[in-house]
Amino acid sequence: MSLLDKIFKKKKEKPKNLGKRLKKGKKEDLKRKEEGKSKKVKVKKKKRKISLTPGIACTVRTPLITEKATFLSEKGQYVFEVERKSSKRRIKEVIEKIFSVNVEKVRVINIKGKVKKYRSRAEGKRRDRKKAIVTLSEGEKIELFEGI
Repeated sequence: MSLLDKIFKKKKEKPKNLGKRLKKGKKEDLKRKEEGKSKKVKVKKKKRKISLTPGIACTVRTPLITEKATFLSEKGQYVFEVERKSSKRRIKEVIEKIFSVNVEKVRVINIKGKVKKYRSRAEGKRRDRKKAIVTLSEGEKIELFEGI
Protein backbone atom coordinates (compact mmCIF):
# COMPACT_ATOMS: atom_id res chain seq x y z
CA MET A 1 0.00 0.00 0.00
CA SER A 2 2.91 2.36 0.51
CA LEU A 3 3.47 2.43 -3.24
CA LEU A 4 -0.08 3.68 -3.81
CA ASP A 5 0.36 6.28 -1.08
CA LYS A 6 3.38 7.66 -2.90
CA ILE A 7 1.50 7.82 -6.19
CA PHE A 8 -1.62 9.46 -4.80
CA LYS A 9 0.33 11.43 -2.16
CA LYS A 10 -1.91 10.66 0.77
CA LYS A 11 -1.11 12.64 3.85
CA LYS A 12 -0.61 10.66 7.00
CA GLU A 13 -2.74 11.71 9.93
CA LYS A 14 -0.78 13.62 12.51
CA PRO A 15 -1.68 13.15 16.16
CA LYS A 16 -3.85 16.03 17.28
CA ASN A 17 -2.58 18.28 20.01
CA LEU A 18 -4.67 17.47 23.06
CA GLY A 19 -3.41 20.47 25.01
CA LYS A 20 -5.43 23.02 22.98
CA ARG A 21 -8.77 21.38 23.69
CA LEU A 22 -8.25 20.89 27.41
CA LYS A 23 -9.18 23.41 30.05
CA LYS A 24 -6.58 25.03 32.28
CA GLY A 25 -7.00 22.52 35.12
CA LYS A 26 -6.59 19.58 32.81
CA LYS A 27 -3.50 21.14 31.22
CA GLU A 28 -1.85 21.27 34.64
CA ASP A 29 -2.71 17.62 35.23
CA LEU A 30 -1.19 16.75 31.87
CA LYS A 31 2.00 18.64 32.75
CA ARG A 32 2.24 16.84 36.09
CA LYS A 33 1.86 13.49 34.38
CA GLU A 34 4.59 14.40 31.88
CA GLU A 35 6.89 15.51 34.72
CA GLY A 36 6.21 12.27 36.57
CA LYS A 37 7.11 10.31 33.47
CA SER A 38 10.34 12.21 33.00
CA LYS A 39 11.43 11.49 36.57
CA LYS A 40 11.37 7.75 36.00
CA VAL A 41 14.58 7.04 34.15
CA LYS A 42 15.54 3.52 33.16
CA VAL A 43 19.13 2.61 33.87
CA LYS A 44 20.62 0.69 30.99
CA LYS A 45 23.53 -1.65 31.50
CA LYS A 46 26.55 -0.98 29.38
CA LYS A 47 27.05 -3.66 26.79
CA ARG A 48 30.57 -4.81 26.13
CA LYS A 49 31.48 -4.39 22.52
CA ILE A 50 33.49 -7.38 21.41
CA SER A 51 35.36 -6.97 18.19
CA LEU A 52 35.05 -10.41 16.67
CA THR A 53 38.31 -10.66 14.84
CA PRO A 54 38.76 -13.89 12.92
CA GLY A 55 39.33 -16.73 15.33
CA ILE A 56 37.81 -15.28 18.49
CA ALA A 57 34.45 -16.91 18.01
CA CYS A 58 35.90 -20.34 17.37
CA THR A 59 38.86 -20.30 19.80
CA VAL A 60 36.68 -20.69 22.90
CA ARG A 61 33.79 -23.01 22.14
CA THR A 62 31.84 -23.29 25.40
CA PRO A 63 32.32 -23.02 29.14
CA LEU A 64 32.20 -26.46 30.75
CA ILE A 65 29.78 -26.59 33.64
CA THR A 66 30.39 -29.74 35.64
CA GLU A 67 30.59 -30.53 39.32
CA LYS A 68 34.37 -30.26 39.27
CA ALA A 69 34.22 -26.98 37.33
CA THR A 70 31.87 -25.41 39.87
CA PHE A 71 34.28 -26.28 42.69
CA LEU A 72 37.14 -24.76 40.70
CA SER A 73 35.13 -21.58 40.04
CA GLU A 74 35.06 -20.93 43.80
CA LYS A 75 38.87 -20.80 43.66
CA GLY A 76 38.86 -18.41 40.70
CA GLN A 77 39.51 -21.04 38.03
CA TYR A 78 37.15 -21.55 35.09
CA VAL A 79 37.03 -24.41 32.59
CA PHE A 80 36.37 -23.91 28.87
CA GLU A 81 36.30 -26.21 25.88
CA VAL A 82 38.58 -24.71 23.25
CA GLU A 83 39.66 -25.40 19.71
CA ARG A 84 42.30 -28.11 19.44
CA LYS A 85 44.80 -25.93 17.60
CA SER A 86 44.58 -22.93 19.94
CA SER A 87 47.58 -22.01 22.07
CA LYS A 88 47.70 -20.82 25.67
CA ARG A 89 48.50 -17.27 24.61
CA ARG A 90 45.56 -17.16 22.21
CA ILE A 91 43.19 -18.55 24.86
CA LYS A 92 44.40 -15.92 27.34
CA GLU A 93 43.84 -13.06 24.86
CA VAL A 94 40.36 -14.25 23.93
CA ILE A 95 39.16 -14.75 27.52
CA GLU A 96 40.47 -11.30 28.47
CA LYS A 97 38.66 -9.70 25.52
CA ILE A 98 35.34 -11.49 25.92
CA PHE A 99 34.92 -11.28 29.70
CA SER A 100 37.15 -8.20 30.35
CA VAL A 101 39.13 -9.84 33.16
CA ASN A 102 42.84 -10.34 33.90
CA VAL A 103 44.01 -13.90 33.30
CA GLU A 104 46.92 -15.08 35.44
CA LYS A 105 47.49 -18.59 34.16
CA VAL A 106 46.14 -21.01 31.54
CA ARG A 107 46.47 -24.78 31.79
CA VAL A 108 45.51 -27.04 28.89
CA ILE A 109 44.33 -30.67 28.79
CA ASN A 110 44.19 -32.66 25.54
CA ILE A 111 41.52 -35.39 25.55
CA LYS A 112 41.51 -38.12 22.93
CA GLY A 113 38.13 -39.29 21.68
CA LYS A 114 37.01 -42.75 22.75
CA VAL A 115 36.58 -45.58 20.26
CA LYS A 116 33.02 -46.92 20.48
CA LYS A 117 31.40 -50.01 18.99
CA TYR A 118 27.84 -49.92 17.70
CA ARG A 119 25.20 -52.63 17.19
CA SER A 120 26.48 -53.72 13.84
CA ARG A 121 29.94 -54.03 15.37
CA ALA A 122 31.05 -51.04 13.37
CA GLU A 123 33.57 -48.92 15.19
CA GLY A 124 33.29 -45.20 15.52
CA LYS A 125 35.35 -42.58 17.30
CA ARG A 126 34.25 -39.58 19.29
CA ARG A 127 35.97 -36.32 18.49
CA ASP A 128 39.17 -35.24 20.20
CA ARG A 129 38.80 -32.30 22.58
CA LYS A 130 40.89 -29.74 24.38
CA LYS A 131 40.02 -28.19 27.74
CA ALA A 132 41.51 -25.01 29.15
CA ILE A 133 41.54 -24.21 32.86
CA VAL A 134 41.85 -20.44 33.19
CA THR A 135 42.99 -18.89 36.49
CA LEU A 136 41.93 -15.29 37.10
CA SER A 137 43.68 -12.77 39.33
CA GLU A 138 42.30 -12.33 42.86
CA GLY A 139 38.99 -10.53 43.25
CA GLU A 140 37.81 -11.12 39.68
CA LYS A 141 35.16 -13.55 38.58
CA ILE A 142 33.08 -14.52 35.56
CA GLU A 143 29.30 -14.98 35.81
CA LEU A 144 28.84 -18.15 33.77
CA PHE A 145 26.00 -19.83 35.59
CA GLU A 146 23.50 -17.65 37.39
CA GLY A 147 20.91 -19.19 39.66
CA ILE A 148 22.49 -22.62 40.00
